[in-house]
Amino acid sequence: MQHFGDQDHTHPELSLTERNRMLFVLIILVLLFAAGAVVALARGLLAFSREGDLIRGGKGAYLKRGELQNRMMSQRVLFQALAVLAVTVLGLLFSAH
Repeated sequence: MQHFGDQDHTHPELSLTERNRMLFVLIILVLLFAAGAVVALARGLLAFSREGDLIRGGKGAYLKRGELQNRMMSQRVLFQALAVLAVTVLGLLFSAH
């Protein structure tokens, strides 16, 4: 009778070169996603700063600017989530070995 912790693990072991390749790819993905989050954050902050000028100037593009801000901040959240997911996968893959 097997207990919860006594499961048979029949997963094939990864060779060192395969693990190194996976590690390299995942680290590159984390860096790319983090850079995407920083770029989206900067673009969103620039959109926020331009909004003040539009309000003071009384221009009609105020609502369009708000849509741009929302899109930039949504992209930032997406890139952050992808970076966190990639870090989680890294941790799961390499914590057991």
